Amino acid sequence: MIKNDKKLILIIFLVALVLFITFLIINRGEAYYVIATVNGEHYGEWPLDSEHSINVNGTNLLLIKDGKASVIIADCLNQICVNHEDISQIGETIICLPNRVVISITGD
Repeated sequence: MIKNDKKLILIIFLVALVLFITFLIINRGEAYYVIATVNGEHYGEWPLDSEHSINVNGTNLLLIKDGKASVIIADCLNQICVNHEDISQIGETIICLPNRVVISITGD
């Protein structure tokens, strides 16, 4: 490895570190909310730091617990929304296409 390669690796590492710290500072203290929509219309909104079990439109059961949201029951055939990982960060979504339900995380 040449001297300039080491400098380039160090610069890339420092830039990544600065971006990571900036991201943490920007998102610190921001309240997160779980939003449910059905057919594109607002169904409800709940704080992510609470514990709720919500029946969304009689088709999906949404569970909010430990700072994460997940669909634990759905009456659709494919069950993709039930098998989806829990969501906890702004911009993440769980979508149940057959029931036209969208669960997403948003911030202040």
